[in-house]
Amino acid sequence: MRLRKKGHSFWSVFAILMIIFPYLLSVASAFSQKVEAVTTGEVIFDQENLGRVEVSYG
Repeated sequence: MRLRKKGHSFWSVFAILMIIFPYLLSVASAFSQKVEAVTTGEVIFDQENLGRVEVSYG
């Protein structure tokens, strides 16, 4: 009889952990990670008397 109670409590704890596990994963993914923004610039048009056009994207 004692063995059944231990097994029952194990499965109860296991079921609760399986319900909570996805929420723990979503909380862990919410923390910031190292992200580096890289922008690339390119000069399209550059003439001394008319002006300069530059574009950047990232």
